[in-house]
Amino acid sequence: MQTRQEQLMVILAQSQGWLKGRDLAALLGVSDRTIRSDMNKLKQDYPGAIQTHHHKGYRLVAQALEDPNQPSPLGLPQSQEERLHYILKLLLADSQPQTLKELSQDLYVSPQTLTMDLHQVGQLVGAYPDLDLEHDAKGWQLKGPEFQKRRLYRELLTSELQGDFLNLDKVLAIYEEFDMVWVAHYFQGLLQQADYQIRPASLPILLLHVGIAVQRMLAGQFLYHRQDLPPLAPKEEALARKFLQGVGKQYKCRIPASEAYSIGRLLEAYQAMHELVSQVIYQGHPLDLTHLVEDLGQHLQDLVGLDFLSDADFKDRFHLHLQGLIERLHYQVELPNLFLQDMKRQYPLVFDLAVTVSTWLGARLGVVLSEAEIGLIAVHIGSSYSRLERPWKARAILLAPQHYPLMQSSIDRLKASFGHRLEILAQYDYVSEAQLLHQSVDLVISFMPLAQTLGLPTLQVSTFFNEEDELALVSLLNQVEQRQTAIQLALQLGDFLESRFFYQDLQASSPEQVLTLMAQDLAQAGYVTPDFLPSVLEREALSSTDFDYALAIPHPLQAHSHQSVLAIANLASPIEWGRYPVKLVILLALKDSDWAFTQVFFKWLGQCLAHPRQLKSLLAASSRDDFLAAIVGEFPHPSR
Repeated sequence: MQTRQEQLMVILAQSQGWLKGRDLAALLGVSDRTIRSDMNKLKQDYPGAIQTHHHKGYRLVAQALEDPNQPSPLGLPQSQEERLHYILKLLLADSQPQTLKELSQDLYVSPQTLTMDLHQVGQLVGAYPDLDLEHDAKGWQLKGPEFQKRRLYRELLTSELQGDFLNLDKVLAIYEEFDMVWVAHYFQGLLQQADYQIRPASLPILLLHVGIAVQRMLAGQFLYHRQDLPPLAPKEEALARKFLQGVGKQYKCRIPASEAYSIGRLLEAYQAMHELVSQVIYQGHPLDLTHLVEDLGQHLQDLVGLDFLSDADFKDRFHLHLQGLIERLHYQVELPNLFLQDMKRQYPLVFDLAVTVSTWLGARLGVVLSEAEIGLIAVHIGSSYSRLERPWKARAILLAPQHYPLMQSSIDRLKASFGHRLEILAQYDYVSEAQLLHQSVDLVISFMPLAQTLGLPTLQVSTFFNEEDELALVSLLNQVEQRQTAIQLALQLGDFLESRFFYQDLQASSPEQVLTLMAQDLAQAGYVTPDFLPSVLEREALSSTDFDYALAIPHPLQAHSHQSVLAIANLASPIEWGRYPVKLVILLALKDSDWAFTQVFFKWLGQCLAHPRQLKSLLAASSRDDFLAAIVGEFPHPSR
């Protein structure tokens, strides 16, 4: 499958509906005829996966594959986490039993894989009282009270929208060379048998490192053959040896007993993080890891204004990561590309932070870290960032009777459930649109029927504020937040984007040509230093800044700007950038003092990349003003 055809499958899958050929052509910068040709090829490769309509265009559907070994189309649920969410939502939405055959046809995976997935679903469901995943000759079905099903769906939706950065499901789904689900179950079973306690919050990171070690061993890369290593504690050594014996038996390979050292050390480290090794020998000299973590935390605080060192888990986990990194550098062991593409797409700000930190860390260690190492560093930064970042809260007016005890319990429940996302400014029995004009309000929540529109996003909820009301409020808050981000970006972007740096139908044949032209114009205007372009090219060499929707966001590793400015190029024809062809280039040239804008920009970018339709109007913009209008227009005002 060609790269452009991969892009089409991703776009169709994420659009979850019909897309016209001309819209796809505009999005990818190709002709309608090229889209038709690509679609014909995809329909040949994946019979039944593409549905065509004369007026509506194309959409991705799921039907039976004649060849069960044929790879699934890109964009369909492929990781285990994505499949688990898909299966759970299907079970919650459909009261009819789901058969393995039907699920296999829908998800393009084997019945054996689905059996493992359903086992995981059963474990997730088991956390909810009175819910049970039942299986009989008719298929699989979720049984239990409706309110428990609603609770499960609400928490599933909330988890998806809040984007749990690193959880167990993600770890289980990232290893393609072996069955990490089995490895994790076996590993955890041994820990339980030995009554060996690991904090639940540390389990995903521990399993991530265990998976790295297993993948290395199954590839025949063995490290521990020296006799001068400090001995393991007896309990950890016994657990590690038994674990590797089980892995070797499962995969019919011989793993040297000495390799138990790597697993044993991980267990010791996560069992007693307060006893981390402060100094190691690196390139023949002592290296103080404690001081290195402190310096790195200070570097992060200088970059983003968040005190990562106040997060004890971050300090301990990154300390452990550095121990493993030093070991990999010493033995020249390459990591697989864990999380790389998902990280770049879903968390562009976090990934870019990891690139900056990895450059700083590489300079301290005298090496250039690989993209795979950058991806793993992003996991640690992102896990802490999501805890430290102060979330934006929507400002709301509450319409409800002031002296009604039954209503008050519902209001208290609303505040308890949404206090992290919602600030209640005031509660009224009645409010008019004129009153709201004098207050800075984002939405209105009413427990009473409204006889008039209020000119703001408004949600009417029931007296008892039930599960349906909670779901509706989650959805409205996300719409409000998306629009708020877009407006905030457009207002700030207006200060940084000048008409002379908006290039329409720019002719270019390579990324270097585009970047050189844009950077030279910025330099001639006195906005950037001579070091700007080399720093941008160096950043591209570390990890390409292209995304899978014909978009690239190049920027320097360090600030080399006298004045913050953006340059935007809408290319005449797409050019090969990194992995994907690119049509729209947004070059960032920002001062360190404008980091707050960078946070807003990448937050907006993450929202855009989650919705393929929202980039079409950006690609169609022919001027600076069109571009600014398109940013806000792609996130319309929520329903009133």
